[in-house]
Amino acid sequence: MFGQRGSPPPPLDPGSELGLLWAHPDAPDYAQFTQPAAKYYQQYLEALAAWKGVRRGDRKASRDLWTRQVMASWGLLARGRESLPFALQLIHSDDTDAREQGASLLGSLGKAPSVTDELVKMLESETDDVARDSAIIALGEMRSKRALPTLEKILRDTTADGDTRWTAGESVGRVVRRRFGKSGGSVTDEAIAWLDAHPQRP
Repeated sequence: MFGQRGSPPPPLDPGSELGLLWAHPDAPDYAQFTQPAAKYYQQYLEALAAWKGVRRGDRKASRDLWTRQVMASWGLLARGRESLPFALQLIHSDDTDAREQGASLLGSLGKAPSVTDELVKMLESETDDVARDSAIIALGEMRSKRALPTLEKILRDTTADGDTRWTAGESVGRVVRRRFGKSGGSVTDEAIAWLDAHPQRP
């Protein structure tokens, strides 16, 4: 079972934030993360709080604390489903960076319908563009058709940020197993066209 000593990391989309992070040449050996998920969660919160308090211009302290956040995130990822409750706590945080990180983790760790529903609820109230995009990407990585109505709503919202709509289009493509924009067209337009052509969706 993933999360135990020596077990492999969960399947990651190589293009996702965590997929890129895990594939980075400086990424540590996942087998070293043997502490409970709660330990890495606490380390992440402590590093995040300290990072927020670093005075502007102190690059060394900022870099060191950022590295601690990344290592704690690797630890949460390495512990697999054991980390799910903590990722869910992160998306309900008052801190936008924590919500962004929590959504990224859920995209890799959470496949249950209840997790999809939590991300959908997050999007209903999320106002930070970066955290919203992280949740949208996570829904695409989970490939749950339960997310389609929410992704479609964002995709069709002409008042939304253009990059956010594009991200929603990509996530729709992942859910329905289509690669929109691969021939140079608009991801947003092609995703909408596909949805229009397939009104009866399970």
